[in-house]
Amino acid sequence: MAEVSNPNTTPVIREIPLESMISSGSTIAGSREQTRMAFAQRFGSDEAAEDYLSQVEEMAARTNYSYDEITGYAKLLLNSYSADETFGILQRLSDATAGLGLSSSDVTMMISGLSRMRTTGKATQEYLNYFSERGVDVYAALGQSLGVDKSQVAGLVTDGAVDGAQAAEAILTYINQEFGGLSEKLMGTYDAMVDNLDDVMASLEAQGGEGYNQERIAGIQAQQDAYSGVLGEAVGEINRIAGENKAYLENLSEQYTREALSAVLLGQGTTLYGEDEAAKLAEMGREYAQAAEDYAAGNQEAGLRMEALKEQAEALATAAYESSDQYMALQNVELDQIAAIRENTSALNGWRVSYNQQQELSRGRLGTSLFEERIAVANSASQDYLSGEYDGPAPKYAYGLQRVPYDNFPALLHEGERVLTASEARTMSAGSGGVTIQVGQLSVREEADVDRVAEALYERLLLANMAG
Repeated sequence: MAEVSNPNTTPVIREIPLESMISSGSTIAGSREQTRMAFAQRFGSDEAAEDYLSQVEEMAARTNYSYDEITGYAKLLLNSYSADETFGILQRLSDATAGLGLSSSDVTMMISGLSRMRTTGKATQEYLNYFSERGVDVYAALGQSLGVDKSQVAGLVTDGAVDGAQAAEAILTYINQEFGGLSEKLMGTYDAMVDNLDDVMASLEAQGGEGYNQERIAGIQAQQDAYSGVLGEAVGEINRIAGENKAYLENLSEQYTREALSAVLLGQGTTLYGEDEAAKLAEMGREYAQAAEDYAAGNQEAGLRMEALKEQAEALATAAYESSDQYMALQNVELDQIAAIRENTSALNGWRVSYNQQQELSRGRLGTSLFEERIAVANSASQDYLSGEYDGPAPKYAYGLQRVPYDNFPALLHEGERVLTASEARTMSAGSGGVTIQVGQLSVREEADVDRVAEALYERLLLANMAG
């Protein structure tokens, strides 16, 4: 499932293709599995991690945090707070985010400030700036906690008279006083609902991905075992040979080009070319040398001739390479491979599944009662029009008309339709009594043979397409 955003409507849920859901869900499930392992290590058991992360999932669905954001924040908070305390702190920071328009990085900095003050036991100006720079009046917060005027707080901080843990608690208390409950109000806004819906849908996709991942583990292990052993060595050797073959042909192609250019531009001999091609290149070399002399004498057209001769040499090199024994041997191997694939495919019936599915899908509206109703309406309108009882616009014949009844017959036509001349129509009618379509050993003489012949046609077209 996925959410579709529209600024003029409430969120709409639509189904997404299974392949997309599995792919996305597999990624989410894999990431959450790693997260679960990390929390299990921290909490000491899988059960504790599962319980904690289920609370994370619930919080993601009702706050402006995503699942991954909460787990990231929690890892920082757990350095100085207990697991039970983290959700309350995150709720307060969520309220502050709603009231101050904070970003994810802002929340991370504030969490770092809380953790550092509790870890070091100090409230420094640097740590307090993490909050004041993001809109939290830390001096008012500490003034309330210490029972002093806010103007005196800076001096106390400078003197090291403010305990870090006390400062952190004072800031959280102040945030709750100033912004408490705002994240709940934020939940009713469109953007927040869309974000929370994304979290819900991500969790649903993760379930599909988790089922896929668990089942695929055995197959992946089998792949690893197979390709890490003798089979892998054999495949690796074939891959090495394939790479060697490709490099060999690329080197040969480049050599053909080098020799052709050397023959034309430098007047040198060749080793790859036959007698006729070598003679042609030598002649082109003489033409090039003469053109070079003319160009040196100031003839610009001779320069154009030099350029043309170079391009001709490159074209001749390509043609010679593609006519070489080595290249032709490669083509023969590929043709043999195509023939083998064609024969193997013809012997199997797997392709028929796809064909039959496409047949059912292509029926579309033809298989619905709505289509039959529209045909009835169109036929009725046609009859009324012919009898003179219909005074509306000319009927449309998107579903066909068996015969045009008289000259100058009006009709509205549509793009893609075809109108036959009277002669063509008579020719088709004259041959309609005994048409037989031959496809190999198949023939169509009755309606029941249509699907059988269509499948045979599809098979041949499929194989022809595979053969290029």
